[in-house]
Amino acid sequence: MRSPTEFENPETLSEVASETASRQPRPRWREEARGAAREAPAASMEQIEARLAREELQLAREEARAAREAARLQRCPPAHWGLTAVTVLLAMFSIPLIYSASSDTALTHYQNANYFLWRQLVFVAIGLAVMFSVSRLPPRKLPRLTQWLYVAAIIGLALTKWSPLGVADQEGIQRWLKLGPLTFQVSELAKIALIGMVAHYWSQLTTRERRSLAPWLVGWGLALPPMLLVFLQPHLSAAMLLFLLPAVVAFFAGAPWQRMAQIGGAMLIVAGIIVSLCIGGHCPGLKPYQQERIRAFVVRLLFHAQQDEKQKKDYNDYKDANYQAEQGMNALRRGGLFGAGPGRSLYKHGHVPEPHTDFILAIIGEEWGLFGTLLLLGAFGALIYFCFQVGHAAATSFEALFCTGVGALLAIQVVANSGVVMGVLPVTGVVLPLLSYGGSGLIVMLFAIGAVLGISRHQCDF
Repeated sequence: MRSPTEFENPETLSEVASETASRQPRPRWREEARGAAREAPAASMEQIEARLAREELQLAREEARAAREAARLQRCPPAHWGLTAVTVLLAMFSIPLIYSASSDTALTHYQNANYFLWRQLVFVAIGLAVMFSVSRLPPRKLPRLTQWLYVAAIIGLALTKWSPLGVADQEGIQRWLKLGPLTFQVSELAKIALIGMVAHYWSQLTTRERRSLAPWLVGWGLALPPMLLVFLQPHLSAAMLLFLLPAVVAFFAGAPWQRMAQIGGAMLIVAGIIVSLCIGGHCPGLKPYQQERIRAFVVRLLFHAQQDEKQKKDYNDYKDANYQAEQGMNALRRGGLFGAGPGRSLYKHGHVPEPHTDFILAIIGEEWGLFGTLLLLGAFGALIYFCFQVGHAAATSFEALFCTGVGALLAIQVVANSGVVMGVLPVTGVVLPLLSYGGSGLIVMLFAIGAVLGISRHQCDF
């Protein structure tokens, strides 16, 4: 044991340093290399020393790289901040919007003006919890999860149609599955599950395989079971979305333009035939009210601005079928540029059918005006852009296709719902995502956005 005064002597410090160095363990590979160097000739010693120097340099580089990666991860946000902020904003904004649009309907049917308000509060809370939970899921587990959801969706759709668990609305249409005290619209789950399934299939293909017709057939083969089950409910708009989603994923997967043009042309021809049959009232597979909606839309589109008496009569014959679209456009006209003000809508008092679901955009336009409507559509545009941005920076083909598929689904639903309210599309029943009332659509869409956020956690490009 040395006294403190002995450490003031430089020779003592040198001895202590030598003793400390001799007690520190050396790497085994370095000891073996130095032992071999002592036994080898001088030329071999130089080679071994050079190898040791290179290995030490490589080790230093790896340590520096690990330090830089750790610093990068500390700077990297836990998820896409823009996507998170816009999603939470829209979900929270749906609460006062639905309360304003549904208060009269809730008071009429449930004698409680807050009926839909409290339910929407619960749906938003559950949906946001699901979104943030799914965002913690590693992206590598997402393909297997979507496969299980695909199977669950098919089973759920079959139970909705052919079991006592299926719940029908006032018109006798079975679209909901009863799960204890809750009801769930399984067709919403089928959309996200189908995106995952088709994205996983296309991500496994080579560039040469993507040029053939086979991937298109496989994609629509995956869509066929849920699409038929949804069509039999009947739910035509959801079935059409399920038919379009494989083509959307194929577009983003890089399918050849020639093949896409051929298939797109064939789809337009088939659509024209279906519309022609609906105008004549003889389209097989479609319910009379579905054909009536398509026929009324065509008549309104062609004859509304005409002055001929016969054409006016044709338009008046289908005026009842155009009632929803007409009332929606009247609500937008009343809103003007700045709107009538929050809660001051007149058309929600029995004039616009389903003011808190399919036609909530009409009430928003009436109360918030053109500027408020454009601001809202701009928020949806940012949401869609952020999904595409995450997909563009994705590490794998599946992640890229899944993110762009979710963004495309949002875009299709926003355009379809807005087109119906503005009178440029026939009434389809497509709701406005995140804003229309309904727990199934809200929770499933927040689940999908949560999966996109989970993929963004592995990126630092935003």
